Formats: sequence, C-alpha cells, structure tokens
Amino acid sequence: MVAAQKAVPKLPAIEARLEAKQARLDAEQTRLRHELDATKDKLGKVRVNQSITDYNLSEMRKEAAASKATSIEMELQTSTSRLVMRDIHPAAAKALREFAAQAVADGDTVWFSDPPAGNA
Repeated sequence: MVAAQKAVPKLPAIEARLEAKQARLDAEQTRLRHELDATKDKLGKVRVNQSITDYNLSEMRKEAAASKATSIEMELQTSTSRLVMRDIHPAAAKALREFAAQAVADGDTVWFSDPPAGNA
C-alpha cells in the first residue's frame, strides 16, 4: 500500500507544472500577437508605398512616351563638310549628287532628320 501511494503523483506538483506550462504558453501567445500586430502595420505601410511607387512609375511612363513623341532638331553649320555614304543604290547616289549640286548652286539650306517613327 505504501508503494502504491508513492507511485501516485501528487496533485499539487502536477498542478504547478501545468500552471508553469500555461504561463509559458500565454507569454508565447502574447509575443506572437505583438509580432502579428507589428507585421500588419508594416504590411499597411508597404501597401501605401507600393501605391505611391505605382503612381510615380505611371507618371514616368507618360513622360517617357511624351518625350518620344517630341522631335529634336539639330542644326549643323560649317563652311566645309564631308558626308561619306557607302553601299547605296547607284540611282539613289545619282539623285543625291544632283540634289546636293543643285542645293549648293542655289545656296539653299539642307535639313537632315530622322524618318518618322513607323517608317522604314
């Protein structure tokens, strides 16, 4: 009978262990709740920053598209200049020589520019 009594755990000891374990679990739960609140706050700020960044990127794309649409004009004026063209069709070379000779003879200003977008 004494052996049986010693084999049965004491209820106050069991109760103390369970209370200690419950206290650790409560502390961990409190820590996790705090971490969750901090994460929610950070996520809210990230969403706001993402929205601002998306708007700024959209505005920059609009500006880039608008700048592509504008043309750049450059004027180059020299007393002598030389333009070398290679591998062009003989008929095109003849037409260019005739045009240049006429422009020089007339004293005209000749403008060169890039072809409009979409033309090859």
